[in-house]
Amino acid sequence: MKCKYCEQEIMGDVSYCTNCGKKVKRIRNKKPLIIVGLWTLLAISFLVLTFISLIKNMNNYQANTASKKEFIEEIDKLGCKTIDVLEEHPDNAFNFYYVTDNTCPYIIAYAKFNNSEAKNSFYNKLVKDVQNISGSSRSYSTVNVKNYSEYTYISNEYKSTASSKDYVLYIHTAKKDKEIANRLKNSLGFKFKLNLNFLYYIIAFFIIKILLLIVSWWKINKKMKRPAWVLLIPIYNIICLCEDVMGKKIYALLFFIPFVNLFFIIALYFSIAKVFGKSDVYQILTIFFPSITIPLIAFDDSNYTKPNKNTINT
Repeated sequence: MKCKYCEQEIMGDVSYCTNCGKKVKRIRNKKPLIIVGLWTLLAISFLVLTFISLIKNMNNYQANTASKKEFIEEIDKLGCKTIDVLEEHPDNAFNFYYVTDNTCPYIIAYAKFNNSEAKNSFYNKLVKDVQNISGSSRSYSTVNVKNYSEYTYISNEYKSTASSKDYVLYIHTAKKDKEIANRLKNSLGFKFKLNLNFLYYIIAFFIIKILLLIVSWWKINKKMKRPAWVLLIPIYNIICLCEDVMGKKIYALLFFIPFVNLFFIIALYFSIAKVFGKSDVYQILTIFFPSITIPLIAFDDSNYTKPNKNTINT
């Protein structure tokens, strides 16, 4: 920016011209705020869509569980037979309830409910049974979304129970047969499958953010009289940046020292804002919000001042 009285270049964010002493009337350039703001808003929009997609998927998830006929067919494939369990319930909660017979090496139960409270009570009892498993070394896995739950324990035995909107499945077998049990759960539709549509939104978010950073560093390199392509070369770009904002290339070595590199990055961000004449407050904000403040530096009218080579520019 030039002083309108003496036409000398004014460096940094000052209120008075350092040459003639006249008060500087700065006209704030809103273009960087608009560009970076719209770009950031677009990225945030895709991030919000990511969370909405995930929450919607978990709240509306419906397992495509097997019918009574399909269950019996799958049990037949295992070489087992099923027994139709006649169980009294005050509210006629069961539509059907099948278990494998005594000759089957696998204990498998499958029930369909007309009453959600009865279903949840039945499932909770089975979860307690699953947790009651022998062996000192145990591993378990669980899934719990709005309309689907699954609880599995593996030790010397394999126990698993799963609950969908209307159905409850229970499996108890030897540890060596866990792959058979897992295949059966898949065949009966008792395996939580996350809808991956949210990945499209998160990929779009990262693409937008990366493009903004590439364009920003491209413009910053040009302001520092560096070839813009330097930013595309790993390690070399850090070396050049250290020379341009801290005064010495050797400081780049700090980036590769564990724990020390955290303080190095703070000093680096601080120095970037300083060499472009930003205020102390702006320099601190750059430490915490570099993805916003650095693009603003790239698009605004700030001028670059080469740092003193004898000290770190902080």
